[in-house]
Amino acid sequence: GNQNTVLVDIIAHRDHATVSREYLRAGPRSRLAFHPKTVKAAILTSGGLCPGINTVIKELYRTLHLYGCDDVYGVQYGFRGLTTPDLKLVKIDEQFVRGIQNKGGSVLGCSRISPSVDDIMAAITKHNFSHLYVIGSDETHRIAAAILSEIRRLRLKLSLVGIPKTIDG
Repeated sequence: GNQNTVLVDIIAHRDHATVSREYLRAGPRSRLAFHPKTVKAAILTSGGLCPGINTVIKELYRTLHLYGCDDVYGVQYGFRGLTTPDLKLVKIDEQFVRGIQNKGGSVLGCSRISPSVDDIMAAITKHNFSHLYVIGSDETHRIAAAILSEIRRLRLKLSLVGIPKTIDG
């Protein structure tokens, strides 16, 4: 297996032994729940805007790409956008994320309108997403929790990741 480590800090003093801390490096492993080439990931932002949302989108893409996943999409206008009949997915790639950390708001757009969990689940399965990354506030994560309950009830092979991003403290 991968036993590479990342040094956190090294403390050296001439009168004491050198001390260091290190962590096992994260990254792809030999046993995976999803093969990266089969992943179709969707990223959406929901709720109110706050600083740093675009940086989260950029780093999510870069991490997925590091793992070998190239099928990454942005859902415009949150859960509302996910459930609209004319859903337009934005292909997220290196060109798309270049410089987005310097833009205000969300490059994907946000919406506070929350469709039913049934409508959200229908959209997720229709578009064959295997990963859904949800960036937002408390209400966004209450919806995500309801989606997760439905994923479990239906025993779907689907990863749901909630990323808190709020100015509410």
